[in-house]
Amino acid sequence: MQAIIVAGGAPAGGASEVAAAALLRPVAGEPVLLHQVGALARMGIGRVGLLAPEPAEAARLVATVADRARTFGLAIEPVPAAGQMPADGAILVVDGPVLFDVALGPVRDTHAALAAALTAVVQPVARPRDSDLVAERDGRLVAVFPHDRPDPQDQRNLAPSGLWLARPDLVDRLRLPGHRPDLLRDAVPALMAAGETIACHPTTEYIRRLDGPADVAAAEADLAAGRPAGLRREHPRPALLVDVDGVLNHEPGPRGTLSPDDLVMVDGAGAALARARAAGFLVVAITNRAQVARGTVSLDQLDRILGRLEARLAEDGGILDRIYVCPHHPGPLPDGVPELTIRCDCRKPGTLLFRRALTELPIDPARAWMIGDSGRDMAAAHAMGLRAYGVATGHGCRGTGKIAGDVPDRMFADIGAAVDFVLAEDAARR
Repeated sequence: MQAIIVAGGAPAGGASEVAAAALLRPVAGEPVLLHQVGALARMGIGRVGLLAPEPAEAARLVATVADRARTFGLAIEPVPAAGQMPADGAILVVDGPVLFDVALGPVRDTHAALAAALTAVVQPVARPRDSDLVAERDGRLVAVFPHDRPDPQDQRNLAPSGLWLARPDLVDRLRLPGHRPDLLRDAVPALMAAGETIACHPTTEYIRRLDGPADVAAAEADLAAGRPAGLRREHPRPALLVDVDGVLNHEPGPRGTLSPDDLVMVDGAGAALARARAAGFLVVAITNRAQVARGTVSLDQLDRILGRLEARLAEDGGILDRIYVCPHHPGPLPDGVPELTIRCDCRKPGTLLFRRALTELPIDPARAWMIGDSGRDMAAAHAMGLRAYGVATGHGCRGTGKIAGDVPDRMFADIGAAVDFVLAEDAARR
């Protein structure tokens, strides 16, 4: 398989200098470009093209790393000036200065399963309101929200990471003299307008964009700590599985959260999730959303609600690695959505969403905890053999301090206290 590294830069007026500076910026004593070449070699890629706003700049960048690339068993060369880069399959595109340690096989599987023209590798980010974001449905990218969008609050925290898998003919869309089009702003909307499928591949592996000195400093700390290798899929990690309403935000009433403005956050929820992720935990939300089946909230409106939630969590450093949603209700619902008014195994206390999380994410079940506020949460977790802790912030136990139905293993005042106990418990078990 082949890859292309795209040197970023502003249109015209010194774009080449900007492109070179970004990829030659030193990180832990080595230029970004060399880190990228090493990562591509570990992914099993043998040939890399370098695409820059000017052909001469591409040649200069290649010359700085060509000898070291050969020691990795990898050939690097400028992308041909005309015509598509020869390839016998999809091409991995590395868009600008980004460090990564990602398994290629699952990305290729996603790309092939959806017969995609382009596949975006996506992750949540620390600053969703300031970042380019996308929306997806059933693994397909359906909308783009640039970082300078007029309403930055309520989009889901799902950002293109800088890694893309592309059909070979799409390479020409990235090449214009003196200017490198923006993949997200230029190529993606054009492909969507043409009816092409663009896939989203979420990952919890290591990817960090290097957009400024703070990002470089964080990357150097990551490399020193061995974080990129530690986040590989083959390394199971501890996990915090959390309900949403009543745990991360206060429930507004019996009908649940019906709009972003209904969200009132539980004090300290974002900071609690930040502490868990800093300790190496995956943080996953599993939530019943029967409002969708009832027809009181559409899927687009649910995205706005969850997007506001993620933005509010991020204000205190909290990130959800994944949100699993059940939109069903067993009925009867005379005014509901017929295709969603069904009995399913994803609605808690059903365990399908838990099984998906344990299958799709590198979770160590022996180091996984559920934090919820209802007997349904407890029953689903216990059915999976997980420890289940309750919090007193939800309707399930408000006023009693107890959860009706399946009994939690422990009760806590709120998610902050529960997370602190989990972190101490995990540390004591190691």
